[in-house]
Amino acid sequence: MNFSKLVETLSEYTPNKENLPIRLDKNESPFDIPIEIKREIFEILLKEKWNRYPNVSAEPLKNALAQIHNVSPENIIIGNGSDEILSVLLKIFNGDHAITTPPTFSMYDHYIRMDSIKNVKIFLDKNNFKLPTERIIAKTNRHTKAVFISNPNNPTGNGFPEEDIRKIINTGVPVVIDEAYIEFSKRKSFISEAVNRENVIVLRTFSKAFSLAGIRVGYAISNKPIIERLHKVKSPFSVNRLSMQIAIYLLGQDKIIKNNIRKIIQNREILLQKLPKEITYKSETNFILVHANAFSFLKKKGILVRNLNGILKNHVRITVGNKAENEVIINAFEEFIKR
Repeated sequence: MNFSKLVETLSEYTPNKENLPIRLDKNESPFDIPIEIKREIFEILLKEKWNRYPNVSAEPLKNALAQIHNVSPENIIIGNGSDEILSVLLKIFNGDHAITTPPTFSMYDHYIRMDSIKNVKIFLDKNNFKLPTERIIAKTNRHTKAVFISNPNNPTGNGFPEEDIRKIINTGVPVVIDEAYIEFSKRKSFISEAVNRENVIVLRTFSKAFSLAGIRVGYAISNKPIIERLHKVKSPFSVNRLSMQIAIYLLGQDKIIKNNIRKIIQNREILLQKLPKEITYKSETNFILVHANAFSFLKKKGILVRNLNGILKNHVRITVGNKAENEVIINAFEEFIKR
């Protein structure tokens, strides 16, 4: 088998293909990297020295991202997914508690508990998931390690006003702004504040808009002292040569990435139009929150979505799929409603 055929075979291989469910549960992109781009990437990877360790702090990728975001490479740290950076963030700050705003990304609570500190949960408004800015500010003090804000927010799908986040930043406590879904939104990035303020960290990922969830690359942007402290506690060599080169190459494929983002946004709006409006929430992400106890029903139909709990009990989170997957979920909900 020649190399090009091998690449194509590996790309298209799906074990147990007939019985696989439709997976709309992990906020992955429905669009894989085109096969011709994979071939080009494989040719680049062939030239890599697989017997050698990668650059200790992923400098080549930092340099590429610095040009795109118009910041210095010293303002960037690369991780094995943004989760890796989350796992070490709390280690560089003093304090006995962190603040989160449930319902939000569950991994914040996971890493807070791993750090053996208290998670002060200040819940979003139940009616519109508004950020409880004044209540957050009231809870911040010199013992606050960090405030975590997902903007746009997972799993509710909404974003928060710039002025509300800025008020929290002005308290002076460390503020981690997770912008994993910002490419699907019109929200302003806080990268400028991250570089120029002493207490702001912005998280980004290649897993969503760049279709690289399986490659595991994420990064943070902040001021130089914070990045230096993060490097001291993060594992070296955590981003391998292959993932680094794939990410660098995709940064140069602006047309493909923007086209995929455009299609996901279009498909999201179609879902919002076709699903019952009384149970759906507006979204600025690549998923939609639906107020319906539909998890078991959809699973029986071969559709996996994220089943939620807590104050979002009887809600499901549905990843925006491709056109065919959208039609399946729309038809399934029509049947669900008519039961």
